[in-house]
Amino acid sequence: CLDRWIFKMIYDNNKMFYILKNKIKHELSILDFKKFMNVKKYYNQILYETLFMLSYKNIGENLFFLFRLIRRGIYLFIKTREVNYLIISLGMVNKIICSGFKPENINIINYENKKYNDQK
Repeated sequence: CLDRWIFKMIYDNNKMFYILKNKIKHELSILDFKKFMNVKKYYNQILYETLFMLSYKNIGENLFFLFRLIRRGIYLFIKTREVNYLIISLGMVNKIICSGFKPENINIINYENKKYNDQK
């Protein structure tokens, strides 16, 4: 969500940006979970995506985000056979609902204190 956040900050502060013809090659961890992702990284990604969504998006977008988290958890479990991706996704859905869709009510817990066991 960093790209959306930075462009929102630029817009909110009435700043300008320039588009260069340069290209940066990189690989996104979400495109190949088996190669680039692990349970700890996924937990942190979902946590901060949740905080972004609750901070900057409306209730309709956040309800759709809940659906996307559930779908993503099921998809990742089927694709990777790693149940912790599903547990983390559903756990975050629960956190969002219990928070009343307020980012300040999301308890940020250090990943090391979580029960998920990263095998990688």
